[in-house]
Amino acid sequence: MIKSILPSLVKIHNESKPIQTNKVPVYMRLNSSVIEFFKAQGAGYQARINDLLVDYVTLAQAEPASANRPATEISGSSVKPEKKLELACLLFKKYHSQCFWHLRRDIEIGHEHIPIIVAGLRRHGGRSGFLEAAELCR
Repeated sequence: MIKSILPSLVKIHNESKPIQTNKVPVYMRLNSSVIEFFKAQGAGYQARINDLLVDYVTLAQAEPASANRPATEISGSSVKPEKKLELACLLFKKYHSQCFWHLRRDIEIGHEHIPIIVAGLRRHGGRSGFLEAAELCR
């Protein structure tokens, strides 16, 4: 009986796996304290490490482009940069444990952090975070 069910279970299992073509298996040697820190937060530690690296790349790519332009140009809108920065600080505090757990809570938010806040809200903030990221982009 089990032998007759096994092929259909394997087929269902293989069909239900999501295909992630943008991820590449990599072997890395990390400090044991880093792995212990992420594993202590529960299952999915590799995904959290990946999210942290994605956020870092987003921030690193945003810095060179914004370094040569004034803050009013970066925003791309009529919203004053001070108001945008104030909103970014509020959203960072509001969503810290959900979206920005990998950053220190007491970090001083600057204009260079806005792209990382928007990306984090869109990726991990749910519907409300996504809508507030849109508000931050105006």
